[in-house]
Amino acid sequence: MSIVNLTVVHLWICTGAVNERQNRLRVLLVFCLLLVVSEKLRGEVAVGTLEATVVEAIRVELSAEDAPYSVYSLTGSEFKKTLSRSVVESLEGQAGVSVQKTSNGQGSPYLRGFTGYRTLATVDGVRYNNSVYRDGPNEYFSLIDSQSINGFELIQGPGSVLYGSDAIGGTLNLQTKQSGYLLEDGYYAHGSQGYRYATAENSHISRTELDIGEGGKWGLQLGYSWKDFGDVEASGIGNQPKTGYAEQAWDARFDMLLNEHWSMIVVHQSLTQEDVWRTHSTIYAKSFAGTEIGTDLRRLKDQQRSLSYLQFLGEDIKPWLDQVSFTLSYQAWDEDGERQRANKKSLNEYINSRMFGVDLELLSSFDQHSLSYGIDFYRDSVDSCRVDFNSDGSLDRLRIQGPVGDDSTYDLIGLYGQDLIEVNGRADVILGGRYTYASASIGRYEDPVSGSPASYEDSWHNFV
Repeated sequence: MSIVNLTVVHLWICTGAVNERQNRLRVLLVFCLLLVVSEKLRGEVAVGTLEATVVEAIRVELSAEDAPYSVYSLTGSEFKKTLSRSVVESLEGQAGVSVQKTSNGQGSPYLRGFTGYRTLATVDGVRYNNSVYRDGPNEYFSLIDSQSINGFELIQGPGSVLYGSDAIGGTLNLQTKQSGYLLEDGYYAHGSQGYRYATAENSHISRTELDIGEGGKWGLQLGYSWKDFGDVEASGIGNQPKTGYAEQAWDARFDMLLNEHWSMIVVHQSLTQEDVWRTHSTIYAKSFAGTEIGTDLRRLKDQQRSLSYLQFLGEDIKPWLDQVSFTLSYQAWDEDGERQRANKKSLNEYINSRMFGVDLELLSSFDQHSLSYGIDFYRDSVDSCRVDFNSDGSLDRLRIQGPVGDDSTYDLIGLYGQDLIEVNGRADVILGGRYTYASASIGRYEDPVSGSPASYEDSWHNFV
């Protein structure tokens, strides 16, 4: 039997702040509506939500209620209802989370006071953080298309045993949209078209999806996102110039059932942003509560990121082996920046990162023990460049490096094991450890004392 459905259409329209009075009335109206809806659904949704949520990011199947962490999970239709422009916006308002946003194109979450490379993001368990992740707020979360994500799990607090030292503040596991081929019969095809409009920044978001496959055998999910963000209109400030930008993204996920024990997943994501200004440091910034206006005449970036991975999943392989996951991943990251200072001197700089990863994860259960263990390896190869120009536009000099060291590699290897022990049905004990080896090789960097080219190589290891 074949199923064809290409008529699903979603329309989202969000009104923004035209003036302060209208904005207050809208907030009051929305609050009253949410109050009525929440009272109606309180008994239907709230009870049992934690118990029904299985947490994947802690690498063992536990309900959120039983997990020894502060867990927040948002999936499926609930994630869609947030109408978020970016992944980081969907985290706003969560307990223990604060979000720093310089503009729509830059946003960084703080998890228990930590941000930057002290918080870890994964996509279906594949590491997103790379070696050029900055300390402090950054724009990197905006390079994940929120329209391609089905939901996420936010684990707050240290996760160094399972993921390494950059999971100090917490771990955000993003889950990609997938085909529902296991629930279908015969050949099928579904499609959807979504559209979101917001007057506050005159933004347009379009999402097109196609889901095809053969029930019980294979499924292919395709998606394309187009976004055009205009300048923000803020209450009390008015128009904020140079805050808009354009973005395009596409993604694909192919799932196949190989046999009764094994399945295969192939995923690709690609996103491009153009002319994302760092408005706060330029003369186009607007003062708020006495903040100073920037002096740069121009400061913006073009960015592109892609992620591909191949994953094999096995269940009930051996009497002693319940689950196994083997993943090969490749992430490409390109960043081109342009900056012109008040004296009209300017610079162009770029970074490109190419990160290859291998993950092997196993799960075994016996008696009162649930043992998760594995190994992960990532190698990040980075090139950078910077060119300085005089105020008249002529070439000043070609710098030795860009924002980070040029011709560099960074290797990260981890071996970990965690045992969840059930004690008399009322308490759990978790024992775990991780060995990490890291090495860095910088081919060229500018010596801060002599200004001459230099190189650097070192390695570190520890156990927790």
